[in-house]
Amino acid sequence: MSDKQEELPFDKGGKMEELLRNYFLELGFYVVRGLKYKYQGFDITDVDLFLYNRPTIVTRERINVDIKNKKTPAAIERIFWAAGLRDALRFDNCIVATTDKRPSVREFGLKNNVTVLDGSLLSKLQNKVNENRFTEEEFLNLLVDNSNGKLVDDWRKKYEEAKSQLLIEMDFSGCNSKLRTIKHLFESVLTNPIRREIATRLIYVNISHLLIILDYLNKETAFLDHPDKLKKLEEGLKYGNLGQDGISRTVNLAVKLTGQKGQIEKMVKQVYDRIPIVVLTEFIAKAEVSKSLFKMAKEFEANGYARTFVNPNSLTNELQSVIAVLLDFNELERKKFFSVY
Repeated sequence: MSDKQEELPFDKGGKMEELLRNYFLELGFYVVRGLKYKYQGFDITDVDLFLYNRPTIVTRERINVDIKNKKTPAAIERIFWAAGLRDALRFDNCIVATTDKRPSVREFGLKNNVTVLDGSLLSKLQNKVNENRFTEEEFLNLLVDNSNGKLVDDWRKKYEEAKSQLLIEMDFSGCNSKLRTIKHLFESVLTNPIRREIATRLIYVNISHLLIILDYLNKETAFLDHPDKLKKLEEGLKYGNLGQDGISRTVNLAVKLTGQKGQIEKMVKQVYDRIPIVVLTEFIAKAEVSKSLFKMAKEFEANGYARTFVNPNSLTNELQSVIAVLLDFNELERKKFFSVY
């Protein structure tokens, strides 16, 4: 077979990524497209697709997908690159999608624990277009204020940052960051009717991220008794990755530096005691909710990207209950939020 590869009838940019996104969605994965991987403020690379799956109650699977649609895709080089990125991110698997059809490419991928989707499969993906979803490019365009062509509240930047957190912050600190973002978006819904629809879509997307992170963390608590599971969730969502012991060490260090033991300890206690964490943790720790986190995440994601806007009042009772609990956590009125639509 000739080394020269035919270019598929797609554009060189996002169309193949979108087709593969729809392909993996149909296979049951949770999929995010176009994530920027940064390290200590430096841009490292983009991850074309992030795949997440929940094969069993105690196993989770995170996969990075590298996609190349060129006449000379340098498939061997991409296999090295994707495998290195998988290891850097501590992911479970990686996939290279390439127009290259040579058997030797697939064989090299297998030897390096990299799945290769070659041109034979990619050429069939034209039928995977989903007319009911916005593409990533269309969704990004929604974040622009059409009245002056400027970004509103830098929403696109925040959206990109929210996606990137799935690469490096699948932890309690990532959860807390999502909770802060969701609160800001709730407030935008209540105060900015012009941008209410896109704020709602971003709420759906960020809730889906939150549920995926919680599902990932749940693999560690699947067999804990309910009280122990509650305790772990409460400590993580209240104190972040440091935990209560970590916060105590930080407080002790501050006391040594300032000598104001009672004042600092009282201030820190007041801050954390004000967090209404119980309403959230009791909901998440319910067996039926824990089992449904992955499913609900996919449903929220689909609603966020749906071409026809989905009013929160039209969501299933299961999804509405998640929004209601998050409103309670942020001390916002349920009735006021749902009545603005």
